Amino acid sequence: MIPDKVVTLSEILRCYAEKYVLDAQALTMISADIEEAQRGGNDPKDDPALIKKLRYHVGHLSKYCEFLPMTSKAILSLVHALDNPIIMSQWTNPDMLHLLIADVQLRLTDELAENVFLRLYPDRIDHFVTPWKGWESHRTWNWISTRNMTWS
Repeated sequence: MIPDKVVTLSEILRCYAEKYVLDAQALTMISADIEEAQRGGNDPKDDPALIKKLRYHVGHLSKYCEFLPMTSKAILSLVHALDNPIIMSQWTNPDMLHLLIADVQLRLTDELAENVFLRLYPDRIDHFVTPWKGWESHRTWNWISTRNMTWS
């Protein structure tokens, strides 16, 4: 922890955005692996390493989608398919796995644009520009003592 450091809402959003971007990028790379396997004449759903990687990244992404219900639903559909080999064996469309991944990505993009990043209304800008306004009497920290500390 850094003394004198106040975590702002924009920093929290940046952390979530980083998680979303990293997992969405991983899903894009997995989609590319699926397309490459299909070009080589292989069935991607029969590749245990690919399925394991997909399961890991989808599971990781789901941890950060608590407030994104449509993305969570798309993730659950994908996980349900991955966990049920009978369902995957009945797919007649060879692109079904690719389509389920694309559905997760599209829903994530739409929900983030609608629910997370566009909800910082302009009439609330003072809360972010001057977060301590109105709280001056509650700020009782001794900033000088923490700044002058020497670490050995």
